[in-house]
Amino acid sequence: MKFCSVVSLFLFVSSSLTIRAEDDTSTLTLKWMKSRAAATTISFQTPDPTGEIELLPNPLFRYSDRPRKIIDGSFWCWEHRGRPVAFQKVEHYEHSDPAQQWLYCFASASKKRLNTEWGNGQSWSAEQPGISFVKLTDTSPRRVTRQNFPLLAKAAAQKFSVLLTEEFHNSQEQLRFLPRPIHQYVDESGIIGAVFGFASGTNPDALLLIEFDPRKESVQWRYAWIRMTICRLSVTLNAEEVWSVPYRPFSRMGKYESWMFYLEDAQPETK
Repeated sequence: MKFCSVVSLFLFVSSSLTIRAEDDTSTLTLKWMKSRAAATTISFQTPDPTGEIELLPNPLFRYSDRPRKIIDGSFWCWEHRGRPVAFQKVEHYEHSDPAQQWLYCFASASKKRLNTEWGNGQSWSAEQPGISFVKLTDTSPRRVTRQNFPLLAKAAAQKFSVLLTEEFHNSQEQLRFLPRPIHQYVDESGIIGAVFGFASGTNPDALLLIEFDPRKESVQWRYAWIRMTICRLSVTLNAEEVWSVPYRPFSRMGKYESWMFYLEDAQPETK
């Protein structure tokens, strides 16, 4: 009995130390990711005197993506007057080369063109707005409130399907709808919105914004799509393709019309 107790105690202590080490690593990684997000500066190309673009203090969520060798990832949002204008992934990769370990993926969610600068000296200017809304007529006729909006928006989002085509491996995948909104908001004009993700795991490759505008009397619902992957995306609604974006080849840096990504060369501080 004593031997069994010693073995059990040893296993418990070993397990506790492993969990503690993993927690410490996760905390340090989050610190690195948060510092990277905080060092990202976003502005409108046409000055807007109505307020600053502000980073939300915490990531909307964290994830891992083992098939893509992402050990830890975080998803960040910037807002202006209560509505999202940009999203960014900060990802830590399992790679022996320090220059292959950190990746940024940035996407505009603004109807205006953005300028973006990162703390490591990188910069990017969008060539076009990040979103273009489309009217959504196939929605529930129920009265919409802030309380029931999330359920109604989710029901509308589930009617879309997203096909991802990976050109390099010549494969296709129907992306999984993430049932919980990534983000919810109410802007200063009273528009209610929610952001949903479509992913192969928990790492969203496509974002769907669904909004309800109570000021309008006719069609009050609308939607817009944002890409966060190099792969080709094709979105269908009621068996009809309503949005698509082409494949973009991977490189250390890709700068496109309304989104971009790049690998960071520098190692984070370990102190």
